[in-house]
Amino acid sequence: MPIRFGVLGYAMNTAATLGTSPMMTAYAAVQVAAPNHLVLYRVGEFYEALGKDAAVVSRLLSVQLTRRRQKGVTDIPMCGIPTGTSEQAFAKLLTAGYKIAVSEQPGQDAGERPLRRLSPATSVNADVVPGERTNNLTVALTEGKAVAFAWVDLSTGEASATTASLEGCGPALARIAPTEILVARWPDGSEALAIAVRSAGVPYSDLSGADESINEADTVLEQGFGAGWQDRLRGFSPAELAALGVLLDYVRATLGQLPEQLPAPRRTVMSDTVQVDVPTLRGLEVLTSASGRAGSLLSVIDRTVTSAGARLLARQLAAPLTSPQQIERRLAMVRFLVANPQIRSNCREGLGAMPDMLRACG
Repeated sequence: MPIRFGVLGYAMNTAATLGTSPMMTAYAAVQVAAPNHLVLYRVGEFYEALGKDAAVVSRLLSVQLTRRRQKGVTDIPMCGIPTGTSEQAFAKLLTAGYKIAVSEQPGQDAGERPLRRLSPATSVNADVVPGERTNNLTVALTEGKAVAFAWVDLSTGEASATTASLEGCGPALARIAPTEILVARWPDGSEALAIAVRSAGVPYSDLSGADESINEADTVLEQGFGAGWQDRLRGFSPAELAALGVLLDYVRATLGQLPEQLPAPRRTVMSDTVQVDVPTLRGLEVLTSASGRAGSLLSVIDRTVTSAGARLLARQLAAPLTSPQQIERRLAMVRFLVANPQIRSNCREGLGAMPDMLRACG
């Protein structure tokens, strides 16, 4: 069986540690409902974090770590975030790679507390998602000797799916450039997917309840892509459709609803590019170097004037073309712009003045 490590490896507090007061019981219930999340529980004008969550939040946000007094049990570590600065604080925690479960105050006395789940890969906050980087939430689902991948960038609405062999999982993830990986089904008797996932260098976790999501894939795909989704998704394999269904079901459970009017996803073909995995890209310093982005090949040749262009350039560098026809078509565009400096200058000036249209419309 694959080794399954999670990068968000802090231990979840237990109800016994927190105590049995109504607030402590409610806090523990949120932890159970949102495992592997930092819990922020609103009390008046503050969001409180308790126990080991408090230690993480205090360290990342540089806020004072205090203790909440409890009757009959040991005092528990606590820190608070003022509601007035909460969005900035949430952005810092997400940027650090943590998932957050925000328990809001009920709208009326004795009502249920609304629960918001936030994660780096489901955020559309510009402070969390740099313009030059994609923010792909990715699902991996093994079917026999192959793995179906489905991913979506909620900041733009772009979704896609592909299938790779077990040995091709590494290059597939390098091309996808995920922010977070959710494994709906691991392969039996092979470590290939586990090695590829760990090598991707991003948060990953098992996706509990995936079998139920797979069984209801048709329903969620219709909700996400509308009636007649079968025609819009023609050409996708059953495993890819199942992975897309699991992905949308996770987004719906996390955000409380699906984004409206999702564009039809694209099916990515892996055979039209050089198969390069993440460790190779790192070793060749294609996208990053030992100093980060500075000193990489990308930093040297990136002269883009739009965020969408920067994202496209990174994708193209991570997946070099193998088709002579496609290569010649791309070179023809380059030759045209080199030979026509005024057109090139006008294009750069016009594009540079535009907002990030994909994210503005996403």
